[in-house]
Amino acid sequence: MRKSLELRNRADVKRKAGSAILAVIDKENRDFTAQERSDIDTINSEIDTLLADANRHERMENAEAGRSRNPDVPNMGLDEAEDDDPKSGKPVFRTLGHELQAVYTKTTGKLCGGLNSVEEAHNMLQASISGASEAFDSDGGHLVQRDLSATIEAGMREAGQILALCNPIDVQGNGLVERYINETSRATGSRSGAIQTYWVGEGGDITSSKVKFDKRSTDLGKLAGAAYITEELMNDASAITGIYNEAFVEDLTFMAEDAIIEGDGGADKPLGIIAHAGTVSVAKETGQDAASVVNENISNMWVRLLTRSKSKAVWLINGELGPQLDKLSIIAGTAALEPRFVTYGPDGALRIKGRPVIEVEYCSALGTVGDIILADFGGYRLVRKGGINQASSMHVRFLNDEQTFRVTYRLGGQPKNKTAITPFKGTATRSYFVTLATRS
Repeated sequence: MRKSLELRNRADVKRKAGSAILAVIDKENRDFTAQERSDIDTINSEIDTLLADANRHERMENAEAGRSRNPDVPNMGLDEAEDDDPKSGKPVFRTLGHELQAVYTKTTGKLCGGLNSVEEAHNMLQASISGASEAFDSDGGHLVQRDLSATIEAGMREAGQILALCNPIDVQGNGLVERYINETSRATGSRSGAIQTYWVGEGGDITSSKVKFDKRSTDLGKLAGAAYITEELMNDASAITGIYNEAFVEDLTFMAEDAIIEGDGGADKPLGIIAHAGTVSVAKETGQDAASVVNENISNMWVRLLTRSKSKAVWLINGELGPQLDKLSIIAGTAALEPRFVTYGPDGALRIKGRPVIEVEYCSALGTVGDIILADFGGYRLVRKGGINQASSMHVRFLNDEQTFRVTYRLGGQPKNKTAITPFKGTATRSYFVTLATRS
């Protein structure tokens, strides 16, 4: 392996360590601790040093390679477009932009991005193949290198407000069929699917019990998107990588998270929280104004959340709900006090009952079911297959001199609990997910 690639890999390990620290802070919606600040500063310094050293080695490695350049195109050819994979030793593309440039050159015969020949583009594409016998499919499409596709999925978890809270399961088939414990009540004799335990005196008999299992099937749907890349843009690998990765990260994240919240479970889409039979919907108060939120709504939603979920839950709100929360007050004689359970931290972050509030576009319109949701996403089963798949083709828009870039993502999901759960003491059912009924 070239020394420059080794240094970049070490820098990536450092970056992942830093990202793990940031993920914890974001999830807990808090500021850095003194130790975390020190750790992040150290990591950033080490990354800067490693990347600077990698650049130094890379310049020398390229100079020693002595590869010929085409003087009529920018100095962005093979040396800068590819590295050696540490496992296979084969050349791999560094960025999405470099790979799409090679596809463009191979298909049209026009030199692009510093490539010296069509043959060079072809050899690079053939050398980068992983797990396939041909670089191009029957429609002239080229599968994008797997590790480059993975950057979109990683970006989705970083950019999203909900995906990062879910724990996905990867499958090989077209869905997930699983046996699960059907717990509908916390009463003795019903917990954990009718497991029964007893206080037994010496010599006493133990009555056997049988766990009740149900079978659940989560089917995979397919998210797909396409974009076109013009000939003018094709010469700028950095712009291609930045523009299209960012665009697909944003829209795939939006579609996936929206389905988790309000998907109807039909047409190969995930089943969302709002439509699920096991989600608890809290009734409005008698005489409550339309499109309003009152203290009793918040308290009643909180009590209907599963006890074990209260330390992990978040509140999701439509942004238009914010002013309603700011108006909440507790009448104290002739005065009014701010409710103790709705607070803003020094960073301006809102919390209700001590749990973070996240404003999302997917929540329903103000005054309707789903405009405010109390959720523990540990109770949502997210199933995926194969990660992000990308492909590019010159054939679809050949006459327009544009390259088609396609992305697909196999994803499915549904809440874990089949129904709401009756508590050990009391009658009001509870769930991982709680909504507020329409106020009209």
